[in-house]
Amino acid sequence: MDKRLFESKSEADPSSYISTRSRRSQNRRLLVCTAVAAALYLLSGAVRDRFDRADNFVTNSADEALFDWDKIKPTKDLKWLPCYKGFECARLKVPLDYHDHGAGDAAIAMIKYPAKVDTKGDKYKGPILFNPGGPGGSGVGLISNLGPIFQTVVGNEFDIIGFDPRGVGHTTPVVDVFPFPLERESYALRYLDAPLINQTSTALSEVMSRAKLLNQLIGDRANLAAQYINTAVEHVGRLVVDGVVDAEDYYAGLWSTNLRNTDRGLRLVFQQCADSGKECALNEPSAEEVEARYFKILDSLDASPVTVHSDGISGIILRKYVHVVMFSSLYSPYRTMKVFFEVLKALEEGDGMPFYVFVAGLLPSLSCDCGSKPRPRTGGGEGQSAIICSDAHSLEFDHKAMQKHFEQLSKVSIFGDIWSEIRMSCINSKVRPKWEWHGPVVVNQTSFPVLMIDNTEDPVTPDAQKMSKAINGSVVLTQKSAGHCSLAASSLCTFKAIRSYFNDGILPKEGTVCDIEDHMFLLDKMGGSYTATNSSMASEITNVLIATLSADPNTRIAAELRINELFRTPDVGFALATILVTQEADPSLRQIRIVLRKYIQEHWSDALPKFVGPLPPPEVKERVRSLVFSGLSDSQRKIRTSSAFVLSFIAKADYPEEYPTLLSDLLALLSSGNTASIHGSMQVLSDFIRNELSEDQLLPILRQLHPLLLSVLAQQGGQEQQHSPLTRARAVGIFRQCVTALDMVRKEHPEAVAEAISSVLPQWLAAMHTLLSTPPSADVSDPTNWDAISVRIQVLRTLDVIQNTFGTSLTPEMTEGFCEVIVKNLNDLMPAFRTYYLLGGANSDKGGVEPPTPVSADDPDINLSLMHLACPALDFLGEVVRKSTRPNKVAAAWVTSNINNLLSLAVYWMQIPVEDEDIWEDDANAFVRDESEGVESYTARVASLDMIGDLLDHYGEPTAAWLWNATQSTVKTVEQSKQSGNPDWWRLLEAILFAVSSEDIVEIVEQASGSGKPSAFDGQALLTNILPPILSEPGTPFLQGRAFVTASSYARILPPSLMGQYLIAAVEALESPTAGVPLKVAALKAVRNFCSVTDDKPIAPMGPRIIAALAPFMDTVTEDSLALVLEALSTVTQVDNGKWLTPELATNIVGILLKNYARNVNDPISLSITTDIFTFLAGAEAPGVYQATVMATVPTLAPTIANNDGWVCCSAMQILTAVFEGAKSGLGDGVVGALAPSLFVALGKAADPEAISEGCRLLTTLIRKDPAQLLAWSDSDGSTSLQRIGSFLGRLLSPEVEEAAGLATGDLLVTLFRKAGDAVAPMMKPLLEEIVKRLRTAKTATGSQSLIVPYAYLIHKEPDTVLNLLESTVLEDGQNGLQVLLRSWCENAETFIGAWATRISHITLTQLFMTPRPSLDTVTVKGDLIITAATSNVIVTRSRAKQTPHEYSQIPFRLKALKLILSRLQLDGDLAVLGGKQVDFDGASSVGDEEEWEDEDKVAEAMMLSQALNFETDDQPGTGLEDDELMEDPIMQVDFTENTISFLKECAARNVSNFNAMVDQLSAEEMMVVQSAISSSRA
Repeated sequence: MDKRLFESKSEADPSSYISTRSRRSQNRRLLVCTAVAAALYLLSGAVRDRFDRADNFVTNSADEALFDWDKIKPTKDLKWLPCYKGFECARLKVPLDYHDHGAGDAAIAMIKYPAKVDTKGDKYKGPILFNPGGPGGSGVGLISNLGPIFQTVVGNEFDIIGFDPRGVGHTTPVVDVFPFPLERESYALRYLDAPLINQTSTALSEVMSRAKLLNQLIGDRANLAAQYINTAVEHVGRLVVDGVVDAEDYYAGLWSTNLRNTDRGLRLVFQQCADSGKECALNEPSAEEVEARYFKILDSLDASPVTVHSDGISGIILRKYVHVVMFSSLYSPYRTMKVFFEVLKALEEGDGMPFYVFVAGLLPSLSCDCGSKPRPRTGGGEGQSAIICSDAHSLEFDHKAMQKHFEQLSKVSIFGDIWSEIRMSCINSKVRPKWEWHGPVVVNQTSFPVLMIDNTEDPVTPDAQKMSKAINGSVVLTQKSAGHCSLAASSLCTFKAIRSYFNDGILPKEGTVCDIEDHMFLLDKMGGSYTATNSSMASEITNVLIATLSADPNTRIAAELRINELFRTPDVGFALATILVTQEADPSLRQIRIVLRKYIQEHWSDALPKFVGPLPPPEVKERVRSLVFSGLSDSQRKIRTSSAFVLSFIAKADYPEEYPTLLSDLLALLSSGNTASIHGSMQVLSDFIRNELSEDQLLPILRQLHPLLLSVLAQQGGQEQQHSPLTRARAVGIFRQCVTALDMVRKEHPEAVAEAISSVLPQWLAAMHTLLSTPPSADVSDPTNWDAISVRIQVLRTLDVIQNTFGTSLTPEMTEGFCEVIVKNLNDLMPAFRTYYLLGGANSDKGGVEPPTPVSADDPDINLSLMHLACPALDFLGEVVRKSTRPNKVAAAWVTSNINNLLSLAVYWMQIPVEDEDIWEDDANAFVRDESEGVESYTARVASLDMIGDLLDHYGEPTAAWLWNATQSTVKTVEQSKQSGNPDWWRLLEAILFAVSSEDIVEIVEQASGSGKPSAFDGQALLTNILPPILSEPGTPFLQGRAFVTASSYARILPPSLMGQYLIAAVEALESPTAGVPLKVAALKAVRNFCSVTDDKPIAPMGPRIIAALAPFMDTVTEDSLALVLEALSTVTQVDNGKWLTPELATNIVGILLKNYARNVNDPISLSITTDIFTFLAGAEAPGVYQATVMATVPTLAPTIANNDGWVCCSAMQILTAVFEGAKSGLGDGVVGALAPSLFVALGKAADPEAISEGCRLLTTLIRKDPAQLLAWSDSDGSTSLQRIGSFLGRLLSPEVEEAAGLATGDLLVTLFRKAGDAVAPMMKPLLEEIVKRLRTAKTATGSQSLIVPYAYLIHKEPDTVLNLLESTVLEDGQNGLQVLLRSWCENAETFIGAWATRISHITLTQLFMTPRPSLDTVTVKGDLIITAATSNVIVTRSRAKQTPHEYSQIPFRLKALKLILSRLQLDGDLAVLGGKQVDFDGASSVGDEEEWEDEDKVAEAMMLSQALNFETDDQPGTGLEDDELMEDPIMQVDFTENTISFLKECAARNVSNFNAMVDQLSAEEMMVVQSAISSSRA
């Protein structure tokens, strides 16, 4: 049929189908693919199937081909595991048939390209799920290829997730007619030469017969698949639907509306060819002439097909092949048409080889793979046919109906012959879904308005406008382009719309039309304005890099996408390196080094964690390394720095295997004498020593480095300094890293390290002392260049490290000498500190100057701030203070005579810099964070406070006296400064108040007050005379706030009346609408501190007012500020044990807390404080408060736990548990009835392990607090509470719930056994059997303990009954329950945590040892490690022990039990004294010489022992069982030591269980314990 193009009207409409095409376009465009499926058969017969699979990215990488999906265990909740490179994979277990859960399970293959931000942080925006469309497309293949590109468009804050639908790809079971690939390919080739429908009179019959055969095969093999194929999409938030079909037409199985715009797209191809001149191979003056030339080529193939014969290739190219390939090319014309038209021109000239090459990857190839496992097929194939045919409501048609269908489609498009095969493919199909959707397609409301995207010339999905009318609120974005889906072309406008939609929820305006930046034939328009038109890759990259800095987000996104494309070309690394070292490069050089680093991380080596691939060729890598290394010697500092930056990343991947000469090359540069080369090499060496050198390399390298680095630092014989300050600073920094590295290896190489330190350190110390002796003021005299101060900063940092690692190398004389020069440096820099930091540029009229940036612009690793100088200087002095009172009394005389100087320095450098002032005034979180105790910010303010604390610890009286005198004198001097108009007059007074607020000085004052003795620091005078006037000082919020906090620090010695005055002032500050951030934060701290005092009755009357003042903050603050507000609220609720609270006030507080909880549900710190407040409220002594708290909490949170999973459900349960923990006598009437239905719904469906665990804790609390009410409750269907509890326990103990979720099972079981009594008897036998079955598979110590402790409790209470049950329970592996329990118990008992758990285990083991039961004599358990060649000198971890049980001896249970009993006596008895001596904790230092290290080891050992004996387990569910009621249990009243000694004496006296013979099998240490116990006078 000689059909030509014709004009056809077409409306653009949609469904919810998303397909993905065009490798080139997809590398530059993103489409969010979440949709209902629609079917697209691209090509006829086997070629069609091949093209579809190739274009859907079946297997684009070796990683996907090699990854074994069978290694991932399907789970009901997603368990993500690393896969491919940089991706994570999971298999979601779902029922084959949701109406018949006994039909088996399917496993949905899923892949994730993770977000680049913390998924628990505020920046994370959630997952975007991509449906690959097709139907039959692979989401795994799509995301594994394009996930990074998609993320570039939507943003790094999203996870990008794809999946293989049922019946497709890696999802199992697979719809697979042919068991081996050879059969499939043979079938495909058999029909490869079948005619198209319009070619012959018998063609229709042949195609229908072929379809019947295939569907007969599917019917025979796909009945199972038909049970689970469905296309429903649920729980969608924001949805983009791109490439939309008419859903009604699709489900009717008609496929009649798809081709409305197809021929328009082909006409556009011809038009662009005509407009492109010689760029189009078939160019003619007009579109009509291009069209005529194209059909002339097709006609010539009818008359004379072109043959192909070369190198074993032979074939005939027919018209139908070209016709089919043209149709397929319309899907992605901007990628394929230019090349395809060149192929057509070759055909025109009689050359068929280009056509063969063009489609070679799509043609089937025969390869015998009969004996191997068939690989999953992703896209097309039998799964696709099954989906298409089962979705169609009606498949009844005959030859006549199909002829009519073909004729109707042929009137719409010249490609109707191809498209009509889709419907025919379902002839004789017997696949039907379990349930069907029959429409109509009308959606009145979606969870969020849907965005649909429609191409003006989409060849197969033109129905966006129609479907949008059926989905209320949806908006259609029209992209002015050909191709299938917006992915087919690059459109910055479309990019922006998708990004705005997902990030901000902003829909484009109705009627928006987006242009594209692509052209089918003109290369300079392919990819947008940023693409270079010349052939140089370096030039193109330069242009792209410039575009990444554009203010226009569309240009930036397009440039980033282009970079990702370029990364896949072999020579891009060398091009990037060329730009890096080019002296005429664009000023945005920092951008190129970041891009090159990204390239190295993702493409340089598959050993790097972020590797994506492909790898560059080895010769390219060698050229890149050489070029970048040459940049280290460049005359331009920026090029050297950037080259060093990049070379450090290369070294991480290549050294030493691929780049063995790197270290020697760097040392050669360092010794070259060239200042540029020395600077460049040191920048790499700095990172190299820190990360790459092994222990064996370190010492030899240090010997070579030492003289080279020292020569850089020190001047040579009075000559002018050759090297710049930054280079010299870098040399000192490298030496410091060497010292740190030596400290790390000195235990392994003590003699070598001692020799290195003794030979190297004296020269460095001398050089550093000389440098510090020069006046520092000259270093900071020029406000535009502080490079010179960098050397001094590095020297001080290095001295601090030396003192803390090799302190004995500093003689007392050296130490005092360094103290002198450091104090002089700090004194000399005080004027500069005031000029640049206390006044700053904001007070230029008063002499202030803006300081330079704190980091060198030329060398970002070098600091240039006075803060970075003051901190190590003050730290050095503080360590000297600490050492001065130790036995060797280093510099003690110097410290004693310089206390005043040290304190004066500390207070001065403690003043608030104007920069911090500006930040804190605007950012409450920063102020709270930076001013909190234990703050990690490295500031001079913190370092000064630390040094004052050291002086108070070791020289308390003189330090306190100086602080009091300084406080009085400062009050006078600042008044004079204020009158003189100095803007920073208040800073020194604020600093001294900050100093006297420390816990050390407060403790001194409180001790003196308690003893009635006078204190060196007059706290009462401070509170009475000095602070009150400051509270009303106008215009000084930081000083006022400091006065509040200082007063509250002394709350314990404040008279009640004075405390009331301070508290009222603080509350007034909170209530004031004009008070700024600093004052309100300080007032919050003051309220918190005042309300924390022991004698809090005077505060109670203020309680309601304080709560009212705090309430408004809850709506505005976040993070650190929110935590502070909650802490204040927490302390208020505890005032006077809550006796002042009322039910109404409690209700208000609960409302405030729940509102805040809803607003900050993901904030764990906020939640922790909130739960504490709920417990305090519920436990308040005021009448009616508990009931009010429960009534205000349960109705709100009960639906929350029933309707949510994950963290929301978990956190709501935590709050409910906290409420009921406060209950003193029962839960209150009706509580269980109000909560239980929601709780059991949540317990039945929760998948999140934390939610399950919290639910277990909540249920345990309900049983413990009010067992009668809970046991009396029954559900609306008649199920009792015990039945529901039993169901939950069955779920907890089943393999479907991971072990981490069941750690609280033990608490629940023990509580149930203790509280339910005989009521639990009917379920006891099956429950205990399930416990022991789960115990057999337990993998962790805490999980095992959770299951063992309930048995220990029951055996202790009913030994015969429980032991009989265990003996009669036989598991699948042949073990009985007793064997499983005792073996796990003996293996894990030593790791049990919690006082009650360890006691019940110990006492029950003694009970079992003495039980004369034959079954106990036959059980063997794991004994001692058998030392073999494989296990010698190997640390055997728990996991290794489980993997290799044969490495342990097997010993009788009773012997192991005796060993465990003795081990507890060794820990808890008199033998626990450390070496028979008491350790002096205060006398040991964390740093210093060898003696100090030995002291530290003793301290650590003693602390570990202390922790072992007093372990708190509140944060570990299932291990503690430490509630107050349980502490009254008789088990807790037993004297552990006496009980064990009594047990041993009785066993010895009566030879219980052959005790005397068993003692002979103990170790020498254990035998000594037995002898000591038996001979003991105790018990």
